[in-house]
Amino acid sequence: MQRIIDSHFHIWDPSVQPLSWLDGTDGSITRRYDMDCFKRAYASYNEQHPDAAVNFIGGVYVEVDTDDTSLEDRLLSENHDPLLLATSMRSTVGPAMRMPLYAHGVREPLHTPASPRGRCLQDDFIRGLQLMADKNMPFDACVRVDELDDFAQACEQVPEATVIVDHMGNIFDLHNLESSSDALHRLGELPNVYVKVSGYPTDDPRFVSTLLDLAQAAFSNKRLLYASIGLSLAYTPISTVICQSCSTVSRETTTSSSITRGTPTISSKGKYHDLQHPVRRRVLPLHHHHERGWNH
Repeated sequence: MQRIIDSHFHIWDPSVQPLSWLDGTDGSITRRYDMDCFKRAYASYNEQHPDAAVNFIGGVYVEVDTDDTSLEDRLLSENHDPLLLATSMRSTVGPAMRMPLYAHGVREPLHTPASPRGRCLQDDFIRGLQLMADKNMPFDACVRVDELDDFAQACEQVPEATVIVDHMGNIFDLHNLESSSDALHRLGELPNVYVKVSGYPTDDPRFVSTLLDLAQAAFSNKRLLYASIGLSLAYTPISTVICQSCSTVSRETTTSSSITRGTPTISSKGKYHDLQHPVRRRVLPLHHHHERGWNH
């Protein structure tokens, strides 16, 4: 049975957490999402696809761009669900950044209106990225598609940093794909950069096929990472997410001691965190909600 670590999901409760960016959405995701939602999605998939059932090991929580990061830090510290394997928490990247001690990774949203253009090339950002490299802490990068060249330049300045590019760089059509190809190849040439094959529209088979071909050409399967984002399953059934992934990448058998290295969008070693000692497991994600006008 294929083993899956879902490397990027979000949970939240708008009745408890301030999430002002939800005001700009259509309202369909302005509701509570918890770990039980996540579990039900994978259980439902297995019931509907018994011949292609998956072993859902757990997932990686990624910050949700809340207006109150201290509250988010506390809520995650109190969440002891065994399927919550790791967290990538919010901080402003720099030499004096603060992070909760339980965090396994860092994310500063670079794709939101609050993030100035060129932020990833600012001196304090580069110094913070170097600090994370020194501490062996990965950075989750959600970047505007037209700033992928800038981000590649930033990563080239700190090639030892472990960086995970969220959602295929937010590429959402063939025009973006063509203009972003060089930047993705530059990122793929760096040995510690991974990409989450996620967050792209799935209704155009030609676009999906071309995008995944680019991902494999730039990064190789070992550095492509699967994720469902959890709540995006309300838009794209998990069966589509998994089946599309399986049809485009070669699958290899996992072992009991590590996550499969050669199953990019299904599960993969990504230098994310120590999931359990003594084995260091490397993890990371995939979403499908760009068509609703937001991508986190």
